[in-house]
Amino acid sequence: MLLGLCGCTQSNEKTPLETPSDSANEPLVTTVATENDVGTDTPESIETEPTATEASTEAAEETTELTTSAVTEQTTEPVTTVTTQAATTASEMTTESVKIQPADGVMYALSDVNVRRSADSSSERMGHLSKGDSAVITGVTDNGWTRIKFKNGEYFVNSKYLSDKKPEAVTTAAAVTTAKKTEAQTKASEVSEKAPTGKSSLTISGEFIDSKDLGYKISGSLSKAYKTVGNSNPISSNIFFADPTAVEYNGRLYVYGTCDSQEFVKNGKKGSNTYGSINTLACFSTDDMKNWTYHGDIPVKDICKWTWCSWAPSIVKKDNAQGKTEFFLYFANSGGGIGVMKSDSPTGPWIDPIGKPLVSPNTNELSSDPVFWCFDPGVVVDDEGTGWLAFGGGDPMHDGESGLQTGNCRIVKLGDDMVSLASKMVVIEAPYHFEANELNYINGKFVLTYCSNWFARDEWSNKYKAAKPELCTMCYMVSSNPLKASSWEYKGEYVKNPTGYGYPFSNNHTHMHKFGDKYYLFYQNVLLLKNMALSGADGYRSVGVDEIEVNEKTLEFKFKRMSDKGAAQIKNYNPFAVSQAETCNVAAGIDYKKSAGRFVVTTTKNSWSVISDADFKDGANQFAASVKGKGIIELRIDKADGEKIGRIQFDTGSDFKTVVGELTKSVSGTHDLYFVFGGKFEFDEWQFAK
Repeated sequence: MLLGLCGCTQSNEKTPLETPSDSANEPLVTTVATENDVGTDTPESIETEPTATEASTEAAEETTELTTSAVTEQTTEPVTTVTTQAATTASEMTTESVKIQPADGVMYALSDVNVRRSADSSSERMGHLSKGDSAVITGVTDNGWTRIKFKNGEYFVNSKYLSDKKPEAVTTAAAVTTAKKTEAQTKASEVSEKAPTGKSSLTISGEFIDSKDLGYKISGSLSKAYKTVGNSNPISSNIFFADPTAVEYNGRLYVYGTCDSQEFVKNGKKGSNTYGSINTLACFSTDDMKNWTYHGDIPVKDICKWTWCSWAPSIVKKDNAQGKTEFFLYFANSGGGIGVMKSDSPTGPWIDPIGKPLVSPNTNELSSDPVFWCFDPGVVVDDEGTGWLAFGGGDPMHDGESGLQTGNCRIVKLGDDMVSLASKMVVIEAPYHFEANELNYINGKFVLTYCSNWFARDEWSNKYKAAKPELCTMCYMVSSNPLKASSWEYKGEYVKNPTGYGYPFSNNHTHMHKFGDKYYLFYQNVLLLKNMALSGADGYRSVGVDEIEVNEKTLEFKFKRMSDKGAAQIKNYNPFAVSQAETCNVAAGIDYKKSAGRFVVTTTKNSWSVISDADFKDGANQFAASVKGKGIIELRIDKADGEKIGRIQFDTGSDFKTVVGELTKSVSGTHDLYFVFGGKFEFDEWQFAK
C-alpha cells in the first residue's frame, strides 16, 4: 500500500464472504459494469420470438444482430454498487458460535442434501449426500445440525434430513422428494431434489424444471468488456483490487487484495484513489490460472470493529493441534496497526480472534522505537510450523536514519496460535525500503520482498553485492535466521515499476507463490482502468499474474515482464462439474449480490461471461442452470458471436429453480464457452451433462 508521495492519505467452491452472524451488515460488492447493470432493464423488457407471419423478416434481423464482428460498448457508465442487509437468523450462525456435542454412529440421508463447511446454510458447500447415503456422525450442534465425516474431513448436514433408518429406494422420478419442506427450508435450498427421468447425470442442486419456449430472444450489441478474452490480465475484468496475497487449499489458489472498487464507487467513479474509504478485502480463486471465481468482499470493518480501513492483506494457513487447517488473514488498518482475522475456510466466515490490533504503533519495542507507518504485513509459516510477521514502512524519522536506511522494516516471530507475538521485534536493514512487505520461505531460507522508496539514490554501501534499486521498484532480501539483523542479504531489484513495462504509473506491491510446479508473481498496475479509458479517474488498481523463474538453490529470481497476456492456463476447464456463475475468464455487464443465502451473478440484457478452454471431451447434450427470475441464457462457443449450441428460457418467479434444457447439438472437444444473457435475473450455478 503506497502512502505519502504516491497519493495515499494512509469453487469450484463458492461461498459468500461474510462476517459472523453478530454483524448486521453483509459484504459490500462493488463491480465495474455497463449502464444496464444499474437497473434500467426489467425482466419484462426481454424480447419475444416473432409470430409465424413475422418469422422470416425477424430471422434475418436477428442474424444481423448476433453476428457482429465486434462486441460494442453500450455506455460509458462503468460501475454499479450492490449493498444489502444480511439476515440475522439462526441459519447464519457459524461453528464458532454454536456448541457441538460429541456423538457417534451411522445415519442415512432422507433425500438429497447439501454438505456444508459450517453449521450454517449459507456456508461453503462441500458436496452432497444422495438419498440413502450413509454417514458416520461425529457430533451434533445446538442449532440443528449434525457433524459427519465427509471427503477426509468433518462437515455439517442439517439434522432434519438424516435418519437412523435407511429410507426406501425411490422408484419413480415423482417420488424423489420425501419429506415436506417448509417455506424457510425451501428458500435455504438445503434439500436438493433429483433431476427428472433422463437427467440423472446432473448433480447440480435445486428444484428441477424443464426449459420452455417462452418466446425470448437475444438481439442487439453485447455489453463491452474491459479485458481481451483469452488474456489472463487483469485477473478480474470488473473488480478493482490490489496488494495481492495468496494461499493454496485443496488444489485451488485463493488470491486476496485491497478492494479499490469500494473507493471508486465512493468517489463517484472518478477522482483519485486515496484508499481512505477502503474497509473490505476482495477474494478470488482458481485452479487453472485463467478462469477465476469471485467470492465477494470480506467486510473487515464489520468483523474487526476497532478498524477504520483494511489494506494490503497477507494470508497463511496452518494446521492446529487437532490437525484441522485454519486460515489467518492479516491486514493493515491504514497506517495505524496490523489486524488479523481467522477462519476454518479460505472463504470465511471470518472472526476477530483477539478483538484488537495484533500490532499497534506502541506495541512492545515500537513504544520507544516506532515505525513511520505500522502497516503492510507480510506473513509466512516455515517448515517447523512457526509463523513470522514482517511489517512497517514510510520515511526515516530518527537520528541516524536516512533514505538508504529508514529503520522502518521490522520482523517478529508469531506465537503458536498465530495471533500473538513470541519474540522481540528486529529491524531489517533493507536498503531504500518503503512498503509492500511480503515473506516467502524457500529451501530453508526466508525471503523478504518490499517496494523501494522515493529518496535520491545518492547513498550506497559496498556491503551490498547487488546494484541499488530504482524508484518504486520491488526488491528482495534473504536470511536463514530472521531475528539476526546481520543475516539478511540484499539480493537486488527483481520487478520494475509498471512504467518499466509500458503501463501507466502506479505504486508497486507483489506476492510470489508456487502453485503446482511453477512460481507465479501476482502484482498490481492500472491496466483495468486503462482499458476503461475513463477521463478524470486515476489510481484505481487491478491485479495481474505472470510466471516468474525461481532458482530454489541460489534464490535468484528472473521476471520477464508484466503483460496483458499473463500466465498460461494450466489445465482445461471441466464443464461437467457444478460451476459457480461467478467463475469466468472475462465478464461484461454483470453484477453480484447475495440472495437467499447465495452469492450470485445478476444479469442484464446482453450481458455475458466466458469460460476459457472448456473441455467437453466426447460430447455434452444437456445444460442446467440455477436461476431466479425471468430470462434466457444462450450458449455459444469459441467467440461472442460464435455458434449457438443451446439455450434455456425460464420464468421462476421469486424462487431459485434449476432449469434444464437439451442442447441443439452435441458439443465435444475444447472450446471457449460463452454465456449470453437476456433479461434481468439472478444466476447461481451451472452444469453440463452427457
